Amino acid sequence: MKNWRDENPNYFKYKEIKDVKWKESCRERARRWRQNHLDYLKLYRQEHKDDHREYMKKYMRDYRKRKKDKIESAAGQQGGSINTQPGNVDSSEL
Repeated sequence: MKNWRDENPNYFKYKEIKDVKWKESCRERARRWRQNHLDYLKLYRQEHKDDHREYMKKYMRDYRKRKKDKIESAAGQQGGSINTQPGNVDSSEL
């Protein structure tokens, strides 16, 4: 299935455009599954709590790095430096 999805990346976008209620029916189906399998979700979250915590740490680290890199690249393009710390004023900004 993964191979097919990789070869047809726009299939679901096309489906959403063609069938207006498709996305709504997908949401409803997922909601019903979650309601019927509450115990599964609770057990899964308990068993994978540490994995999720590590994932979120890495995700936030990467997010902050991307944000910092974006700010620094914008400063480089402007020819000056952008002050990222509140309360500090760069004399070139005055």
